[in-house]
Amino acid sequence: MTDRPGDATGDPPYPGQPGSGPPRADGSSSAPGGPTYPGQQPGYPGQQPDYPGQPPRDPGQQAGYSGQPPAYPGQPPAYPGQPPGYPGQQPPPYGGGYASGPTYPGGGYDGAPPPAGWSGWAIAAFICSLIPFLGILAALPLAIVALVKIRRTRQRGKLLAIAAILISVLWWVAAIGLGVAWWNDTAERSEQGVITEAGRIEFDQIRVGDCVDIPSLSSDAGKDVNVIEMQGVPCDEEHNAEVVGVVEIAGDAFPGGPALEEQSATQCAAEAATYLPGGLPPGVEGFRLVPTEEVWNDDGGHRSICFAVNGDFSDMDRSVRDQ
Repeated sequence: MTDRPGDATGDPPYPGQPGSGPPRADGSSSAPGGPTYPGQQPGYPGQQPDYPGQPPRDPGQQAGYSGQPPAYPGQPPAYPGQPPGYPGQQPPPYGGGYASGPTYPGGGYDGAPPPAGWSGWAIAAFICSLIPFLGILAALPLAIVALVKIRRTRQRGKLLAIAAILISVLWWVAAIGLGVAWWNDTAERSEQGVITEAGRIEFDQIRVGDCVDIPSLSSDAGKDVNVIEMQGVPCDEEHNAEVVGVVEIAGDAFPGGPALEEQSATQCAAEAATYLPGGLPPGVEGFRLVPTEEVWNDDGGHRSICFAVNGDFSDMDRSVRDQ
């Protein structure tokens, strides 16, 4: 067998190359390992035969699959498509995915717990703000407490608390305005004590000769008269009663309705005779305001007021002295 046409002996081996021994008698090489082929790289002892076209392997290299990258010391065998690792590296969980980052308490970015529903303080403050009396006294402090707690607990209801504060402030403004108006709405008097401008008059401020308008005045003897509604007016303006006497009642204990009626009736007759020496004009009658037990302990409660009124409780436009 010849290596090349016309060549009976083939290429001579290089010094030290396997197969460089003397030829045998039949013309084949005397080197161990058998015959070689054109272009074949020499092999090493114990090396598995390569496939055509595969690059040579280094001594000690394990047989692997085509295209698989070499493994590093201590690394478990790689699978097709898996990136190579480094010494001591643990394999990534779940097929090469990335591990999740650390979590923080509460689940929020700043560590605070999530909102926990509506604030009962805010709801109570808003409801109280809609009620006039509670809106003045209770809504404002409840709303302040609600805002403080919401800031710490992150509950809902901040807008309700703010609305309660605004409504409460409006109630306070209205109450102060009414108080100022009530205070300024008193009847004005001249230096002689005569009413010159209509306005509110208190029970203890009534004087003999005052002309007053009492909206609740009627012929019903059993009906109480609301003295809070009483207005002092000049006697040349419309009014339904004129004071002809004031009876002071002695004693600290309430004497009772019947005793007050009897006492005030006698004394009011004497007071009217002094105020009107010629007696009551035609169609004019006497009327008395006797304090109740509730009024007795108020300022000026220990007094009965004697009035002159028309028999039908209609309005008058001048003093009974001028009739």
